[in-house]
Amino acid sequence: MENKLPEGWEWNKLSELANFFYGGAFESSYFNEDGKGVKIIRIRNLKQGFTETYYAGEYDESYLVQNSDILIGMDGEFNIVKWTGEPALLNQRVCKLIVKSESF
Repeated sequence: MENKLPEGWEWNKLSELANFFYGGAFESSYFNEDGKGVKIIRIRNLKQGFTETYYAGEYDESYLVQNSDILIGMDGEFNIVKWTGEPALLNQRVCKLIVKSESF
């Protein structure tokens, strides 16, 4: 079976268009729902598009996700979403695509 693309499209490897940035293994003892610290995105938050969990420990700012970042859940479902929530930390089992080209 031949896969035909729409006119003007071309096949590319995703790794040629974007880099993958994987979430950190943040210590769960610093998680809270009291509003202390910065919000953290866990895999369960992808479908709902927001998080109510905070992380009150130290972190590297490279793990911060911004509104409109593309996230992928690294579980059996591999949900792909454009993040619509507030800036938040990227937790383990979730990765972010960092687009290399505006043509993507």
